[in-house]
Amino acid sequence: MSIIAGNWKKEQEISGKMKGCGILFAKEIQITPRIEKLEALTRRLSTFHPKWPEVMADFKGRMAGFRGEKSLGFYLSMLSDSKYLIFHGLRLLYRQYYFQMDFFLLCSAFGIVL
Repeated sequence: MSIIAGNWKKEQEISGKMKGCGILFAKEIQITPRIEKLEALTRRLSTFHPKWPEVMADFKGRMAGFRGEKSLGFYLSMLSDSKYLIFHGLRLLYRQYYFQMDFFLLCSAFGIVL
């Protein structure tokens, strides 16, 4: 099973460059479709709507998480790209359960989940 399931072209690009670890980020940090939908909903929903506080709380929480991931990505980008591979949003199957890691830092000596 592939580390980057569903993105065959990116998978080929990464596997071709894995020997020298020529790239730093295997998957760039992007705003999720869920955040985009919540943002659109906040623009269209009246502030007097009964669901407004719930929608805003969800939107603000998800944006805070996104900004945190982006901030961590900034510091990780300062690492040497010849030594490290950084996987963002890695989703793996273990037995019948899926789990997701925000960041997985891999080098020849160790791997660390952030």
